[in-house]
Amino acid sequence: MQKFCASCGSRLIYSAKFCIYCGKKIQTEVLDNFNSNIDFKNNNEKYSPPVLNILSEGETENIMAEIVNMCEIDPDAGLEFIDKTIKENPEIKNNPFGKFARAMAFGSKGLFQLSCRRPDVNFSVFEEDELRTILGVNDTHLDYLEKGLNEIRLMEEIFPNALEKLGAEEYKLGEKKIDAMALVLERCRPGRVQQILGKTKLLFFGHSRILTVGNFKVNELSKNIFMRVRNIFFTFNSIVRTAIVLEEGPSFIRFLMCERTPDNPTSFSENVSEKYVGRGILSIFDNGNSTSDYPLQKCLRCNKPTFGIDLKNGICCGCIG
Repeated sequence: MQKFCASCGSRLIYSAKFCIYCGKKIQTEVLDNFNSNIDFKNNNEKYSPPVLNILSEGETENIMAEIVNMCEIDPDAGLEFIDKTIKENPEIKNNPFGKFARAMAFGSKGLFQLSCRRPDVNFSVFEEDELRTILGVNDTHLDYLEKGLNEIRLMEEIFPNALEKLGAEEYKLGEKKIDAMALVLERCRPGRVQQILGKTKLLFFGHSRILTVGNFKVNELSKNIFMRVRNIFFTFNSIVRTAIVLEEGPSFIRFLMCERTPDNPTSFSENVSEKYVGRGILSIFDNGNSTSDYPLQKCLRCNKPTFGIDLKNGICCGCIG
């Protein structure tokens, strides 16, 4: 049964505790089957919602939570509400919270609704084929995920620490949802997350795009370090789609970052740097830092220019692989 706010007559969303139009806390005065003389449509238009202001304090945080809830459960209604609010209040067009709420709506249309239908499925371990066949992801869903991540990019440009202003728990939850969107998009459209956000994580690559050479085995890497390293955002000076483990230290892992994926090599050369088009060396430390090294080097064994250098022996990946 539809419920209405007794203070302003606006429709209430789901199990709302605050009215997103007038900001009043909903208590026992909520009216079912509201039938007063207040016109719902006109009433909405005369209120300027005290929302979409991420720097506000107090009850506004609860109102923001209600909006995000609406965007996830009924994304079309959420997007319509945000667009209507911005139309009535043009000055809040670039408000970071509005960008985040829109991102969650697109995330719902692209992923969250699919995953809710299959709560038994851990899609974080899926590669593209499984995401498409088991979870049901298609190109339309991926287009929505791109739109969602683009909203996150705009949000971070306006206010880099916007998510942290939502509170510790909300920040962690929001970050996990953004990661889930990026993970699915990156595994189906390699390199796209970095193109949109300007940064990426090894977590998004999936197992098939983190390779080893020589005696290295991914499953033999220090699990504690690898689990931390793969969840750290890094930037790179070109779009990379494959990471090849070169060296593991006590607090870091060094990778050869490549442009091509194993599904799309540039040649059948045994030299993995040539095969996957090596673009540079990336070192990620478990404290969250990373360093990049781009200069071209030559293999001591075959004398070919390569990025894939074993730092101890000066031998390229093709020779030791």
